[in-house]
Amino acid sequence: MLPKYENEFNEIRGFIKELSQNILKAYRLELEGFKSRNLLLLDESREILKEIDSKANEVDNKIIKIFALFEPEAGLLRELVAFLKTTNELSRIASSGRNYAKNMKRHIESGVDFTGIEEYMINIHLAAISALEFATDIENSTAEYEKKYTDTLVEENKTDDLFKILEREILKKVCSKNSDASEKYINILNLMRKFERVADHSVNIAKMFLYAKKGGKIEVY
Repeated sequence: MLPKYENEFNEIRGFIKELSQNILKAYRLELEGFKSRNLLLLDESREILKEIDSKANEVDNKIIKIFALFEPEAGLLRELVAFLKTTNELSRIASSGRNYAKNMKRHIESGVDFTGIEEYMINIHLAAISALEFATDIENSTAEYEKKYTDTLVEENKTDDLFKILEREILKKVCSKNSDASEKYINILNLMRKFERVADHSVNIAKMFLYAKKGGKIEVY
């Protein structure tokens, strides 16, 4: 491998890791912000996530540059393809996080009563974070990466199950509240659905990194 090519490739790996870590940091801030009703943490999360799209585009441009200037061997080519697709998934996850922080701040400020649903919301959030952690760890793993893929699937299934319970509990609230409150709870349900999708995006990332390690076909949601 040419030294310059190797440097470029390692730089891309570093950027992908940084993107993932920043998103995870933002999502943890959002979780703590919701639990403690600390709106400043939600604002801090949004500021972190605002930078993700531009950094993801920077990574994409570096990958395209390598394609144009070099001829990567099969294994590295797979990894570059996986990176190119991963940045798109990370951008979507960041977008969901920005939306959550913005709207959850509004719901907290309006005094929404989270009694009976807060536990499920927190657990959905935690499962989405875990799914992304397991998925992004695959790239840095030399062993047990298939286990991390399985762990990602487990967390994704957990978000599905928890969301169904949350949906049931919110519908109970909707039936017992006035129209204005009901609309807020429906909005919260739609907001939490984004975490269900975050877990789906994490599975896609896991599949792409598994493809980079093993080859085969990429099958995503």
